[in-house]
Amino acid sequence: MRVCLVSAEYAPLVGGLADYTRLLAGHLAQQGAEVRVLATTDCHGEPTDAFQVEGSVPRWNFGVFRALRQMIDGFRPDVVHLQFQTAAYGMHPGVMLAPTWMQFRHPALHCVTTFHDLREPYLFPKAHPVRRWLLRRMAADSAQCVATNNGDARALAAAGANVTVVPIGSNVPLSEEPPYQRRELQARWGAPAEGALVGFFGLLNQAKGFDTLLQALAALRASGRPVALLVMGDRLGASDPTNRAYAARVEALAVELGVADSVHWTGYLPEVDLSRALRSVDLCALPFTGGASYRNGTLLAALSNGVPLVTIRPIEASVAGALAPLVDGREALLAEPGDAASLAAAITRLLDDPALRASLAEAGLARSRQFAWTDIAAQHLALYRSLAGAEIRHPA
Repeated sequence: MRVCLVSAEYAPLVGGLADYTRLLAGHLAQQGAEVRVLATTDCHGEPTDAFQVEGSVPRWNFGVFRALRQMIDGFRPDVVHLQFQTAAYGMHPGVMLAPTWMQFRHPALHCVTTFHDLREPYLFPKAHPVRRWLLRRMAADSAQCVATNNGDARALAAAGANVTVVPIGSNVPLSEEPPYQRRELQARWGAPAEGALVGFFGLLNQAKGFDTLLQALAALRASGRPVALLVMGDRLGASDPTNRAYAARVEALAVELGVADSVHWTGYLPEVDLSRALRSVDLCALPFTGGASYRNGTLLAALSNGVPLVTIRPIEASVAGALAPLVDGREALLAEPGDAASLAAAITRLLDDPALRASLAEAGLARSRQFAWTDIAAQHLALYRSLAGAEIRHPA
């Protein structure tokens, strides 16, 4: 089985799509697939990778058709699998028409599209109908659509797409190294040696609700509780230019609220160090503005590292046969979206109850096993084989 994964975001570019594509490619290769990744110019893999990365697309405009043709002619894949998120492709519609182009130019080749988030920025200013039409066209002309969460699956199904749910997995594997001690956190990042330490992990953008977390932190400190915030990992991703402005706003907000000295930033961390840092905090707070969703790799990272979690009540409805949402009080404490008081109350409850923290960590870790990368890769291979069937020219 030959599989071509297409992703505008790949190392050294920073972002969830880059991590996802790398992990999926690696696990597909481990299960016998021959994998190549078509990515942006200057993106590259590692010498130890069991797959190839071709960073050969300078701009993701209509020139993507030429890059796809060269990949298809040279590699002869059985499946082309697009990893789609509008911001990663510079909000250009070219890649959205790739399934349609493939229907005409390579009708025997199967195109799969994973929609990583249907809440992307607009394609063009004031172009809502164009954006919706392009999304519907992309979904309709894909042999199979993959949604990573219940909400996106419902939206795609409502548009008439052939859709299945395959979740993403954590991009931060549980390390065998021990958590950091508080004195290590103090020495490296200035985190206080005493008091509660709340963690936040994820690239800063509007959807992460970091401003709400700062407001909750200010309320907690105003109540006399000695609590600090450890922000782990990179601040900014490579895809969405609006993130830089958001980061500047929340940094200014921290100063305005008087909590800037209580927010400690680690900057980029390798996977092992990130796992250690996650497991060193008392709890992780992830106040997503759209509610907790399995599209959020940071949520899965917290669960898979056994970190007690406060997040936001899911607002997406369940889909028959899909993964059930997190249960409040069993796998996480769920606050209300955009509500700093609700978030502060949930954090307070969890900080005051060590037994609850332990039970949430254990249950969250158990839930995370449903998102194992070996299973995710196996689901993809089964999907590819169901599409290609006897037409597979290169059996693994």
